[in-house]
Amino acid sequence: MTTIRKIKAFERKYGTTLTQLLQDGLPDDASMEMHEDFIEWSGWQRTYEEAGQVLASLKPLLLGDVAPDFTLKNQHEADVTLSGLRGKKVVLSFHPLAWTRVCTIQMQDLEQHEADLERLGAVALGLSVDSAPCKKAWAEAIGVQQTSLLADFWPHGGVAQAYGIFREKNGFSERAAFIVDQGGVVRFKKIYPLREVPDIAEILAALKQV
Repeated sequence: MTTIRKIKAFERKYGTTLTQLLQDGLPDDASMEMHEDFIEWSGWQRTYEEAGQVLASLKPLLLGDVAPDFTLKNQHEADVTLSGLRGKKVVLSFHPLAWTRVCTIQMQDLEQHEADLERLGAVALGLSVDSAPCKKAWAEAIGVQQTSLLADFWPHGGVAQAYGIFREKNGFSERAAFIVDQGGVVRFKKIYPLREVPDIAEILAALKQV
C-alpha cells in the first residue's frame, strides 16, 4: 500500500485528518489501537515536515495558493530555501531525471536566459529527484553553472509531492513549471508532456505579467 493510501485509510478509520492530529495531538480518550496506528504511521515519514508534504500532495496546488516552502541542496551542495528568495519571482522548473535529452535542453534554456530572468527580477531553479552529486556531475557535463539544480532526493520527491506533481508509479515528477511571485504565491502553473521541452518564451512572457 502506498503512503498516500495508508494516510487515507487511517483517516477513514478514525474520522479525522492526520493534519489535525499533527497540529493538536491525539485526543485524550484515544484508544491504544489509535496510539499504535499513529506511531506506526509516524514511522512511515522521517519528520512531520515530510508528512506535511505528502498530505499536501493529496490536493492540487492552485493559482493563488501559497507555494509550499522547501530547502534543498543544489549541485554545489549549498542549501537553497524558497522562502529565502522572497522579493524575487521564482521559476520552479521540475524535470523527471538528469542525463536525459529533454531535461538537458530544459535546464540549458534556463541557463541561457539567466540574464533575461534577472532583468525580470526572477531566478530559476531546476528540480528533480536526482541526488546532489548526480546534479553536480550533470551540471558540469551540460554547462549549467549559474542556475541552481536542486536535488529533491530525500524524502524522495518530497517537494514534487508537495506541489502535487509526483508520478508515484514512476518515482519522479511531472515535467512542470511554476512561477512564484515576490510574496511566495503561485501565479503560473503548467504541466507538460514528458517528451516536450517547456517553452522558455512562454515562461518569460508569464513572468512579465507577474
